Amino acid sequence: MTHTVAENAAPTVSEFVPQSVEQAREWVLERISLEQSIRIHGNGTSGHSDPISLEEGGCFPVSSQDLKTIHFFDPDDLVAGMQAGQTAAEMQQLLAQKKMQLMVNPWYPDSTLGGMVSANISGPNRMNMGGLRDSLIGIEYINGRGELVKAGGKVVKNVTGYDLTRMMIGHLGGLGLITSVNFKIQPFVIDPHALFLETDLQNWQNAVGLLQSRRIPLDWIQAVSASAEGNRILLGAGFSGNPERRSRIANELQDVFGEKSFMLADGDDSPEWPCLPGKERFNGFLPAYLEHWQINQPGLHLQASLPTADILELSLESLSAWDPRMIIHPVGGDLHLFLGEQDGDRQKKFIQTLLKCLPRQSSNMRLLRSAPEVGFEHLGHFAKPPGYSLSCRLKQHLDPEELFDAPYYRM
Repeated sequence: MTHTVAENAAPTVSEFVPQSVEQAREWVLERISLEQSIRIHGNGTSGHSDPISLEEGGCFPVSSQDLKTIHFFDPDDLVAGMQAGQTAAEMQQLLAQKKMQLMVNPWYPDSTLGGMVSANISGPNRMNMGGLRDSLIGIEYINGRGELVKAGGKVVKNVTGYDLTRMMIGHLGGLGLITSVNFKIQPFVIDPHALFLETDLQNWQNAVGLLQSRRIPLDWIQAVSASAEGNRILLGAGFSGNPERRSRIANELQDVFGEKSFMLADGDDSPEWPCLPGKERFNGFLPAYLEHWQINQPGLHLQASLPTADILELSLESLSAWDPRMIIHPVGGDLHLFLGEQDGDRQKKFIQTLLKCLPRQSSNMRLLRSAPEVGFEHLGHFAKPPGYSLSCRLKQHLDPEELFDAPYYRM
């Protein structure tokens, strides 16, 4: 099956969507024999993608979105394995039938599992429940020689090839086409609740700092722009457990958040706040916030990663003139910034303003959506995370013919 992904004066590029792993492998081998490069797309939700034209080097797009076979789901052993085209929403619906879930926070409901691993997505639950690195126990992918590689295992106690499995986390489509993944899963937490506080750009950092110092056992923490404009922040902290445990944690949180805070059970709505922190965190949390902020399609989406201590010291007032919408995961360390602005020159100016705010030694950034003329090069040295040179050497070793085209490795 092919899907058209570009229409212009240049020859049309059709996205290849294999219906089976064997069909995908045959297609990859054909690209190798013709000395053509491949661009991996998934569902296109997790990263920046340049327009593709056959006149620009013969790069052919491929997506695993139709690979959806469920290999196994064993609630007793707390594991599940399925093909990489399964979406986050489909997977969580399947696991929920047995009151289980994957403790990872996808950005979009239609993010594919392969795309989530490739982009190493994270969210509010990374704080105490870990991220993809802690949940992925096995992987299958097609490498640069067209070979089907299997690493890891089907149960946690029998995992082999672990380093090879982790190597594929965050590779951004440069090391292979992921076809299947195996995950460690967990039961639903007991009676989850959250406490919320509306505050400003300065005081949310003070509140999180106090939470950190008191070591309150939280499931997640997230701060989001409270409305479509303005600098108010809505801070949420989630917790769970039996009534006695919840009461103790709620009292500790209220000591920090103060009398203006309010508490809700997971799934309950607030008439005053239609889009609370923690909303849809296991099923794709970005769309609800974008709708709340009245951003139909973000012109610019940036992700900055930095240590918790630096996030709590970050001065964001200089960005106020741009009025970006923000989602902040202070523990685990990332900041998502959104602009509805579509003009590339304006986006570049915003990026330059942001770069002046970030600590030079401890920060890195990813460009997730932007105008066509804005690229990784506009992020400067912040585009290269620690270990970038090692990642490039690894790609040279595993994909010497550069079969898998990924802009990340060309900075």
